[in-house]
Amino acid sequence: MATSIICVGNATLDRIWTVPHLPMPGQKMRSLNYLEVGGGQAANAAVAAARLGGDVRLICAIGSDMIGTAILDQLRAEHIDLASVHFVDGARSISAAILVDTSGERAIIGDVDPRLHAKTPALDVSGVANARAVLTDVKWPAAAEQVLAEARRRGVPTVLDIEPAAAGNHERLCPFADHAIFGQAGLSAFAATDDPERGLAIAYDRLRVTVGVTLGAAGVRLLTRDGRAISIPAPKVSVVDTTGAGDAFHGAYALAIGEGQDCAAAATFASAVAAIKCTKAGGRAGLPTRAEVETFMRGA
Repeated sequence: MATSIICVGNATLDRIWTVPHLPMPGQKMRSLNYLEVGGGQAANAAVAAARLGGDVRLICAIGSDMIGTAILDQLRAEHIDLASVHFVDGARSISAAILVDTSGERAIIGDVDPRLHAKTPALDVSGVANARAVLTDVKWPAAAEQVLAEARRRGVPTVLDIEPAAAGNHERLCPFADHAIFGQAGLSAFAATDDPERGLAIAYDRLRVTVGVTLGAAGVRLLTRDGRAISIPAPKVSVVDTTGAGDAFHGAYALAIGEGQDCAAAATFASAVAAIKCTKAGGRAGLPTRAEVETFMRGA
């Protein structure tokens, strides 16, 4: 039976241009390639978990536009449960323009209509009772808080994907997290330091849960709930595109926690998923299957 996961947060449409290098102000250049694919932290994590064998429901807000239609069509193709999607008449769905250079570095310009999350209904959270893990980002806190609170009440493990966000979002959601996994920028903003070791210590002191930070080629650092430090090296791969690697990690980590893996095993598994994703263009296009990950880990 597939492990049931609920993901809450952003779903977007990403338009990705591959360029020789990230442009200087005023510079014109011709793209080397173009790709249009669904994105968003929670949506990418949901697809990552689904491709790895999870039974995944996504809670997100979608506007009344062609972008929203494209987002949902792509998610349906990935067998994501969309029964809890919140539709907002008159609002634009979230989209992003992404430039990726030939080394895999990227620049992202996002369009987020404030009307999309202005009013959040009381959500049907009854499905949390049957979930094995809940993952949320910090982009739609009113929805995330409802689901995380129900997960806490039910004893369902929760994973929070923490990136820089509006003031107050972190403080609002972190008390519900069992695992707070930061990107490097998210940890710097949360802990007011660019030193990841110091930042993790600050996050642990404030949250007293398992905290972690993904550091790209430098791997993953964790401090477990009982204060144990764990370092997971990044697998060595030829990087094509890092877009969505963090989302892949979070989706795989939440699935592994839902399967009952401990945080070190979950982070090792998730690191392999993120590494494979980086070998392929596109935030979602590069997400691997479970068989691909297992083969990769046997050869690592």
